[in-house]
Amino acid sequence: MNKHLLTAIFFLFVLQTHAQKTKYKDIFPLLEAKQYDQAEGYLKEYAFNEKNSDHANSQLHLGYLFEDRLLKADILKDTAQLYGWGDSAVLYLAKAKELIDEKELKKRDEYYQAFYRRDLRSGEFGIKLSDVHLEIDKKRDDAKTRTDNIRLLNDNLRRANQAYNSAVNKFQELNSQFNDYNLFLIKSNKLTTDILKEITTSARKSKGAITEMKRALSLIENPGFGPEFKYKEITSFPQEGVTTVDFYKGEFDLWNLQDWSGDTHETIEDESEPMKSAIIAYDRELTDYKSNLFAGGTNGSGALSFKEDILGHIQKYDDQSILKDIIDIKLMDINILKVYAPTLNSRAADKEDMDYQLIIADSLVGKYAELGQVVDKLTARDIDADYEKYSFFFENRMKGRSGVDEFIVAKKREVSEQSEYWKSQYDFWLETSSWGLMEFGSIPLFTPDTTISYPNDSLRYVTLATIKDDSLNIYPIGIEFGAKNQGYLASVAKNRDGVWYRKLNLGRMTLGETSLSVTGQFVPSSADQYSFYYYSPTSTKDNFVIFSVDKAGTQIWRNAIQLEKAPFEVKFNETVYETIIYIDNPENPPEGGVPKYVVIDRTGKLRN
Repeated sequence: MNKHLLTAIFFLFVLQTHAQKTKYKDIFPLLEAKQYDQAEGYLKEYAFNEKNSDHANSQLHLGYLFEDRLLKADILKDTAQLYGWGDSAVLYLAKAKELIDEKELKKRDEYYQAFYRRDLRSGEFGIKLSDVHLEIDKKRDDAKTRTDNIRLLNDNLRRANQAYNSAVNKFQELNSQFNDYNLFLIKSNKLTTDILKEITTSARKSKGAITEMKRALSLIENPGFGPEFKYKEITSFPQEGVTTVDFYKGEFDLWNLQDWSGDTHETIEDESEPMKSAIIAYDRELTDYKSNLFAGGTNGSGALSFKEDILGHIQKYDDQSILKDIIDIKLMDINILKVYAPTLNSRAADKEDMDYQLIIADSLVGKYAELGQVVDKLTARDIDADYEKYSFFFENRMKGRSGVDEFIVAKKREVSEQSEYWKSQYDFWLETSSWGLMEFGSIPLFTPDTTISYPNDSLRYVTLATIKDDSLNIYPIGIEFGAKNQGYLASVAKNRDGVWYRKLNLGRMTLGETSLSVTGQFVPSSADQYSFYYYSPTSTKDNFVIFSVDKAGTQIWRNAIQLEKAPFEVKFNETVYETIIYIDNPENPPEGGVPKYVVIDRTGKLRN
């Protein structure tokens, strides 16, 4: 066992036995052995006694005692006492230096044997005052430096902790308001961007204080403290980033709030805010566009579609956005107007063009059905939630929350009224356009859906096929029932007024025993003529009759022949003006390799 330690133990026993009359020489062995825990009470009792205030060695060891406490202290947990120990160490070491002189060293040299050493210059052994003062100065400076650095460390650690938690608290303020990151971006305003700036500032201060804390830590010898700060990126808002920490409890896993708030603020400024402005501007553009249409402007005749960049912006943040539905409705309004507005569609103004009127009515029935579906989607939405999300749009473009309800009600009424109107228009034009008005009465311009029964007293005319020319005149071919069944070809103008009517001789063709089995079809011909045929599978003689007429309906030629089955295809040879009637598929002939066909020359004669 160490000699000093044995001596210290012996004198500790002596001190405990004679505590009422403690002498310094009895304390010193404990001090010399650095047994400060055992010696502290006795040393302070002796050194703090006014009678011993000029006792140099006791003041020196008070400095050593507080230095020992300073070095052994937990720099985080013992901060309240640590600063006092450091300051006391500096104080008593400085006082000891003032009291220790040559006289002190000669008088009490037994207390300074730790400084007994060989002089490197003279080679003699002894205790030098300069050595004592040098060690005191070093210990005093080290104690002051350590105390200052620990104070700097703790000050910065405290500031870092406070600043970080302040950033978290501000983050929680945002977190409590939004349950989705995109929703947060959509609803961002000056208040939220100000909070983001506060988060960035606090998080930056925290990081700066941590850097200063680490610098101070690097200057402290054997600090007993080596925190590893780990920053995690926030990838899931609002679930992450909400936990505060206590550095003094060793909680060093942090959220990278500075980068998150900075990046989010940049996203708001560079993307979401411009997106909001672009949507408002686009809606205003559509409103102006529609107003110009009502004022007689053209703005192009084609259908207007959603601008891809605007649609992309909306769907990026909310793929179920009410804004898409609202803008879709406004686009539909414009495209509906383009269908029937005479200033935009001159053909729509021509009421004699019955086919086109029917097309318009049919188109608008479909468009209002589509519009109704989108309006129904609006009706089913939580408008309060949508208003909360898109108040920037509703306040700017729809007169606030009530304006949304008014918009939906007005659209539902419009869809109901216009759907009913255009359905009635469709029915009217469908019926009106289905008949040609001849001098003797009406003939149908539609072909029968099913085989009709005859004789039929209420049915005199049956149209089998129609063709239309560039002037929208319609040419129907069909069967006229009467005393002598015969065919007909007529010319009907686009307003369904009859132009002319030509009866056709079907010869020996029979129409069927109990039901009409005759079919008819227009076939290719020269540009100045029309060619068409009738075919009756039940007729045993001349079951195929083909005609060629000029544009006025005057017959050029006619031929009646018997075919073994209905023709597969009819072609026209423009070089020699021959009509070729294929009985078999020329591309897939029957076994034998030669398709059956019949040729009729330009005069209507059958060519062998």
